[in-house]
Amino acid sequence: MLIMFEDKITQYAKETYTYTLECPYCGKNTLVVNETMYNLPRLGEVLLISKNCSSCGYKHNDMIPLKKKRRRRIYIKVENKEDLKTKILRTSMTRIEIPEIGAEMVPGIIAPFFVTNIEGVLQRFLDILSTMNLLEVSEKKDNLSIITKKIEQMMIGKIPFTVIIDDPWGIGGIYEKSRKTLVITEYVE
Repeated sequence: MLIMFEDKITQYAKETYTYTLECPYCGKNTLVVNETMYNLPRLGEVLLISKNCSSCGYKHNDMIPLKKKRRRRIYIKVENKEDLKTKILRTSMTRIEIPEIGAEMVPGIIAPFFVTNIEGVLQRFLDILSTMNLLEVSEKKDNLSIITKKIEQMMIGKIPFTVIIDDPWGIGGIYEKSRKTLVITEYVE
């Protein structure tokens, strides 16, 4: 069943489609999918997808850009607490790396599209380390503890570091820069 809504939902929405599919988790035909085409400032045309299964509770949201731009790689030097406020947009295809701690967020099949700041990226890494600490055997816990302490120092502006944002769609990146040290490289494909 496919339903199209002609009315504009907001000033940015163009059209919406709703249909039901088989849920990939429970196998029942109760996965409701809403797709809405938007024209968003700074991003251009995107498709917002919301999936929700009424049987098992599975949920997934995604935003897919409909216009690809040039691949961009952005290097941000974070030198103090003010730099931690720099806003970042991560698409599902964006890779974020902090070489000083050997950490990276890689794109995946259900990688989230999100807006955060650099402090929020560090917090995501801390959350992952916390989970790893619960699951790891004792000999690896020392390494996790060292990296955790280093990230905590980064979060209060005590240790300078670099954030690398690499987006093949050219959409992910910085949207509010708080300070100076920034290099943006665009690739011609």
